[in-house]
Amino acid sequence: MGLSSRWQLTVYTRGRMVTGARQWNDVSIVPRLQYRFRPRMNILLGHFHTWALGRDEAWHETDRPYAGVEFGLWRTRQWTLSHRTLWERFFVHGGPDWNRYRTQLQLYGQLRPYHPYASVEAFFDQHGSRTTRYRSGLRIDVGRHHGIEFGYWYERRKVAGPGLRHMLVVSVHLYFPGLAPDS
Repeated sequence: MGLSSRWQLTVYTRGRMVTGARQWNDVSIVPRLQYRFRPRMNILLGHFHTWALGRDEAWHETDRPYAGVEFGLWRTRQWTLSHRTLWERFFVHGGPDWNRYRTQLQLYGQLRPYHPYASVEAFFDQHGSRTTRYRSGLRIDVGRHHGIEFGYWYERRKVAGPGLRHMLVVSVHLYFPGLAPDS
């Protein structure tokens, strides 16, 4: 029994720092399972476990499972334009649980070992629009199954501390392709 190339597990850890702060704002560990349903369509399942610094200067934990779909809209040998839509369920330790929906348009470079990206992402909940986030960055392959990412995120928040947020992001990625048995 061989392994299917349709499945890929990615595990990454991410730290975000809001500019002007001298410490991490949040740290997440994220396993993501991706299934290539069609050549230009992926099913995404994952889970964020996040430790975030609250307004009370204490660290708070949140679990956030998610599911969604990603479509390849346009592709050349070096660039891909994709659209992703996700449903997320927030389980806040010591707080109310809630749903969030997000949709993202991303341009992603495949200039191995360098992968520049730029995206715009809109967030919604039961009350409507929450925020729009703009992201840019660079992921660098370190070997065949590892990567490191450096990014800058900008958003104008409408809720949870409205105002501008400039974020610096560092992520470490581990890739595990072909984990499911062929059927």
